Amino acid sequence: MSLETEHLLTDILHELRAIRAELCVRNGAAPAAEEAPAVATPAPEPPTPAGGEAAMPEAAIAWLQRRGIGVKCYADRDEQGADAALDELAIVMGQRYEQVVRLLDAIRRNLGTGSSFVLNLTTASQEEVAACAHLANMLSSYAFLTAYRYNRSTKTLSATPQRRGMAIGFLTGGWFERYVRLQASALLAQAGRPYTCMVNGQIEMPNGDGFELDLFYMVDGRPLWIECKTGDYQAYIARYADMRKVLGVPKANAVLALLEVSPNLARSLTGLYDMSVTNPAGLGQAIGYALEMPAESIPKAQPPATAVRVAGRLAAVLNKAGLRPLPEERPAIIQALIDLMAGLQEPATLAQLKPLLAERLAASRSQVQDVLNAIIRGGCALDANGEPVTSGAMPVARLISTDAVEIEARCLQSYARAALLHDAGYFAGAGSADEFERVTGGRVPSHMAATPADGEA
Repeated sequence: MSLETEHLLTDILHELRAIRAELCVRNGAAPAAEEAPAVATPAPEPPTPAGGEAAMPEAAIAWLQRRGIGVKCYADRDEQGADAALDELAIVMGQRYEQVVRLLDAIRRNLGTGSSFVLNLTTASQEEVAACAHLANMLSSYAFLTAYRYNRSTKTLSATPQRRGMAIGFLTGGWFERYVRLQASALLAQAGRPYTCMVNGQIEMPNGDGFELDLFYMVDGRPLWIECKTGDYQAYIARYADMRKVLGVPKANAVLALLEVSPNLARSLTGLYDMSVTNPAGLGQAIGYALEMPAESIPKAQPPATAVRVAGRLAAVLNKAGLRPLPEERPAIIQALIDLMAGLQEPATLAQLKPLLAERLAASRSQVQDVLNAIIRGGCALDANGEPVTSGAMPVARLISTDAVEIEARCLQSYARAALLHDAGYFAGAGSADEFERVTGGRVPSHMAATPADGEA
């Protein structure tokens, strides 16, 4: 296959993905399928269709409906917008939890009031300093911190947490649920087990009671129910155990993932209650046991984004993330967006602006989409309240700046974060800066160029 043909096929693939994303845009929760009447004896479960993260959870809905349980709604995923950005944060927080727990605790303590805080890292290891500074920078980029500064000379980190609903929900535990889902889905994919997953399903029991299921997988026709708690599990575990019986999920297939629990306590809780209790490290074993997978066949649970080294593969990594840098087209797309926004009479979504930009520049919609993804993840698009827009389906009132240089700098930050997400030590490698500049057409952001050991922010 010639290089020209390969590029053409890549453009077509991205165009099809962009069109599919437009067709799947929803402003609220996804509607549930029409409820079916309960039956006395459930029919044999049909095999789960090959699906994965983007697949609709019809198998889970049908499985529950056969037991007289209705599904009111469930969370929809925006693969190119808010969910992609939040998944990035969740992976960093989960994989580096021991290094960033002091920062997360400080944020949680001040979420209620939105008060500023100062975190003293003088006694922290270089790894902890670097991890906290990196996470704080990411949180600041997405406006989950409204103010952030790291003082290298005093090793102090000062920040002010965002108090809006999405930020509060994510920082108080939503991130852990995302991390568990990414781990579980990656493990199932690596094991070659077809699955679909319903996230945050709001269900109605036969007696009219409501309940929310964090993660409800269907794997080869079998249910796998996972609840996630970052703390205070004591008030919930008995209720989960009772709900497992109502749902009819086997004990091994009902998993309670706790952020901070020792293996010994997890084993004791599993013995005391009718469900499998685990910490993140034991999640793979719990899922393998539930699905009767031989121990030697259980892959190490790891979000797919960290499965490869980036060195020498930056272009492929960015392409897969929906962030093709397009250094030749990007400046024109950025300037055209600035000009288009200046003439708007009312807020418009980037999904609405995309075809206008493509027509104005004679560019493909997929090219425009990839640059818009970088702009969104760089926190450049703001809503009417001045908050960063996290999805192409959300109305944009203005850009963070009318200076194309500033927008370009934030796009480069998006590319750098994507590289670090896949390989935390990417910029420590020889030649990484040259590769980054060659692929993106821009310089490495100064606060990301240092190695993790340097602890720069």
